[in-house]
Amino acid sequence: MVFKKGVEPWNKGMKGLDIGWKKGKPKPKELCNQWSKTQKEKWKNGEYQKNKGNFEKGHTPWNKGTKGIMKPNKSSFQKGRISERKGQPFIKIKGSNHYNWKGGITSLNQKIRDSIEYREWKDAVFGRDMYTCQMCGKKGCYLEAHHIKLFSKYPKLRFKIENGITLCKKCHNSLRGKEEQYEEMFLKMVD
Repeated sequence: MVFKKGVEPWNKGMKGLDIGWKKGKPKPKELCNQWSKTQKEKWKNGEYQKNKGNFEKGHTPWNKGTKGIMKPNKSSFQKGRISERKGQPFIKIKGSNHYNWKGGITSLNQKIRDSIEYREWKDAVFGRDMYTCQMCGKKGCYLEAHHIKLFSKYPKLRFKIENGITLCKKCHNSLRGKEEQYEEMFLKMVD
C-alpha cells in the first residue's frame, strides 16, 4: 500500500476500537450510528447489488449436468481401473535419464539393495517363511530379510533364497555384531 502525503487514512480516529482483546466492550454510540447510516445508504444506492458477481438470472452454469465433478477423459483415472504397469518400475526415467541425476554418486551397496533382484529375493524369503519372524514367531509386524551368510563377505550368495531368513525388526537389531554366532542355527532352520 502506498501512503500519499496529505491524504487522510481511512481508519483515522478508530484506533483500538476493533482489536481482538477489546471484543465485547461497548463501542461509542456515535460511531455505531455513523456506521449504520453508511450501510443503509449503500443499500439504498445499490452499491451492494453492483458487486454481486457475474451470475445473472437465466444464465446457464458452465458445469451443468456434470453431477458434482467434471467428467474425466478416457485416458484419465477411472474408478476400478487398474493400470497394466502397476508395480512395475518405470525404466525410462532411471539412471542418467532421471531429472535428479547427480553423475552416479550412489554406492554399489545401495544400488544392490535398491535393485529389483534384491526386492524379489526379499519377497521370496518372506513368502517362504510365511511372513513370520523365525526367532520369536511374530506376524503382522515390520519384517526384515536377514542374510545368514554376511552380505559383505559372500557376494555370490546375496540373491540365494537359502541364504535369507525373515526376522522382525527387534530380533534383527538384537543380532547386530553377532551374526556369525547364529549362522549355523539359521542354516538348520532354513533346510
